[in-house]
Amino acid sequence: MAGISKALKVCSTPYLLVLPCDSPLIDTALIDSLIEKMGVSKVDICVAHDGSIMHATFALMQTKLEKSLEEFLGEGGRKMALWYRQQSLERIDVSSYLEVLTNINRPEDFNL
Repeated sequence: MAGISKALKVCSTPYLLVLPCDSPLIDTALIDSLIEKMGVSKVDICVAHDGSIMHATFALMQTKLEKSLEEFLGEGGRKMALWYRQQSLERIDVSSYLEVLTNINRPEDFNL
């Protein structure tokens, strides 16, 4: 979360796209869905949801949240999902293409 906080501080655009570096199957459909929902719903954060749980590292957020995240971290907050729920939030349903959420962390993970 400290990395996201720093990125919000230096981002020169109104939005910050947050994606995990260990998910090589992310596609433009996911990113387009986040962007489209953000434009339509006017929320602070759009985040991927698999039908059961929110995947907080797949998100688009407004950079105006910089101060909010800084305060959350300063108060000892550490869970992204908890901070997200304190903002206006829209979940993007990715249950029909769950492969975009695939994490590759170990050699055996390459055997998809």
